[in-house]
Amino acid sequence: MATRRPEQYATLLRVRKRQEDLNAQVLAGVRREMRAAELQREDFENQQRRAIDSAQAYTGEDFDERLFCRYVGYQRYLARMAVAKDAEIEQLRQQVEGRRLDLENAMCKRRMVDRLIERSERILLKKVKKEEQRLSDEAASTQAALAIVSKAVRYR
Repeated sequence: MATRRPEQYATLLRVRKRQEDLNAQVLAGVRREMRAAELQREDFENQQRRAIDSAQAYTGEDFDERLFCRYVGYQRYLARMAVAKDAEIEQLRQQVEGRRLDLENAMCKRRMVDRLIERSERILLKKVKKEEQRLSDEAASTQAALAIVSKAVRYR
């Protein structure tokens, strides 16, 4: 297998980093949506409690049946909204999990490219060192041969 130079992986690494960044942004967006839905759900619960408290306040001496029915109807509406919001939150949780898996996959691919770059750098460095050693050995053997030849010429 032909080894590639580390700079040949630069484009692939940029693409993988970009994919990872995009996945992280999508995940953050879904988490924001989920947090907003949870806050709305809490608001529905608070409004529901206030409606019940207000309805209980009208059960005294000045009981108005129509107003009480409105409070009860509003409380039921809030209960339906809370159930719908719970379903939305569950759907968003599933989306968060899917996006988190996508992000982990993108991170894994980027780390794989990082490892490929490191591996190719190590191989390239090994080749360079091997070539330097070969040149050094060649220079040393040439010097030794010249020394032998110069001694032989002096003794003649």
